[in-house]
Amino acid sequence: MRRDPRLRALLPATGAPLSWNLLLRPVSEQPAPPLDWLGAILEPPLLPMLLAAGWVPPLPRRLLEGHLKRFPPLMAPLLLPPPAVWERCRSLPPLTPQQQASLQDLWRETTPDPAPGTPG
Repeated sequence: MRRDPRLRALLPATGAPLSWNLLLRPVSEQPAPPLDWLGAILEPPLLPMLLAAGWVPPLPRRLLEGHLKRFPPLMAPLLLPPPAVWERCRSLPPLTPQQQASLQDLWRETTPDPAPGTPG
C-alpha cells in the first residue's frame, strides 16, 4: 500500500472470520516447544518486523498499541482494528472432544510412523 497509493485495505462492516495460525506436532514426538524462538518473536527487533509484514500475534492490546505507535497512521488501525471491529468478527469455537479425536485420528493416519528405535 505504501508502494502503490491506488491500493486500499477495507475492513468489512458486518464482521468476518478471524484467522489463526496453529503450531502442531504429532503425539508421537515429544520435543520441547521452541520457547526461546517463540519468546524472541514477541520482542524487538522481531515483533516490529512481523507487524510490518502484517502478522499480528495474539498479545494484549496494550502491548501491541505501544509498537504500532511507530507505524504510519493509516497502517496501524489495519493491523490492530478498534475493539468495535473485533466485536463484529467471528471466531471458530473450541473443538468438541469428538472433533478433536477425529482430527487426531486424521493426523495419525497421515503422519509416518517413527523410525525403529525412536521414542513414540
